[in-house]
Amino acid sequence: MADLFVDMGLVSREQVEEAQSKQRPEEKLFETLLRLEMINKENLHARMSKEGHAVINLAHFTIDRDLTELVPLDVVRKHWVLPMSSLGKSLTVAMVCPVDMEAFLAVEKITGGMRIRAMLCTVDDFLNAVRKHYRVPESQDIVEEKKGAAPAKKEGTPAPSAPISYPGDEAIR
Repeated sequence: MADLFVDMGLVSREQVEEAQSKQRPEEKLFETLLRLEMINKENLHARMSKEGHAVINLAHFTIDRDLTELVPLDVVRKHWVLPMSSLGKSLTVAMVCPVDMEAFLAVEKITGGMRIRAMLCTVDDFLNAVRKHYRVPESQDIVEEKKGAAPAKKEGTPAPSAPISYPGDEAIR
């Protein structure tokens, strides 16, 4: 994925190397790039859409309950993938980063080998749709804390790896 981001002109090779050195366990590269403010979510979405990925607006989309049971919340959180619709052995998913092959393989595995078709969505649409369809309270973090991240300190003093917010967002984690 790093080479793709460089080829797309999102980041330089040096930025990728720096991001990889600061990447948290189980954090996706695009998450690290967003966290470090090397890219912004709008630019990520714009570049992905220019690459020819089909785009979906999730704001008014309703997901069948069977699909939320098919793809559990932990997979949705870890891989930033949201089931949208199915037809036979084909599953359409919304993804913030539809070039994430690890996410494709994870969804194929849990669905018993369904053919995965990805559509691009924005970070904000993804987070709002997860809250809506997986009934995640607003007070709960959508994107699970990554393994190895230190817990926040008590008494309101932020820890070095306290929940992060991306530029322009209210703490989405």
